[in-house]
Amino acid sequence: MLFRSDAPEFQDLVARYSRFSTRANWSAALMVRDLRVDRGRGPRDDSATGVAASVSGRLAVGSEDELRFGVAAGNALGRYLSGNGFDDARLDDAGRLARNLSAGGYFAWQHWWNADWRSNLVVGLAWQADRALDPENQLLATLHANCMRNLGSDTTVGIELISAHRQRFDDDDGELLRLQLDRKSTRLNSSHQIISYAVFC
Repeated sequence: MLFRSDAPEFQDLVARYSRFSTRANWSAALMVRDLRVDRGRGPRDDSATGVAASVSGRLAVGSEDELRFGVAAGNALGRYLSGNGFDDARLDDAGRLARNLSAGGYFAWQHWWNADWRSNLVVGLAWQADRALDPENQLLATLHANCMRNLGSDTTVGIELISAHRQRFDDDDGELLRLQLDRKSTRLNSSHQIISYAVFC
């Protein structure tokens, strides 16, 4: 059984503080969420308030390289980690709503070979501590390496290698190794990119 925000009293509230400069920027954010279940195993509806925090940044190294990072943790991240890879909450043995503690992060390096060619190396990790009633994800990890070329102001093509690992609470796990071709055209408003980063902060 999966649990998401079900008719919350208020929408997700996010406060963010950011600093910018020519070569670097960073931001810190705090999120408050209202989680509730209207039809659970318990004798009545239940709700809980969860919080989460994140820090992310970017640093230019020389004229061709850039480093990016992001980390997030809390008991209300849920769908904000790994494209809905984790539940927002779960029901405990008494049928009451319990929040899930989870955390994740990513580190990325980008290098521009020239004005048209660039490469990216991205490592991501996401994890949750609490097991729900159904077997679900405990750990997700991905590695992305690609080479992209700008064909113009509105079109980008490239090739990407993706390696991923998934581990569940029932000790079942899985591996992914994929080589894919990407094309993105803002002029045509279309994309064949497969967005599969482990963490979104």
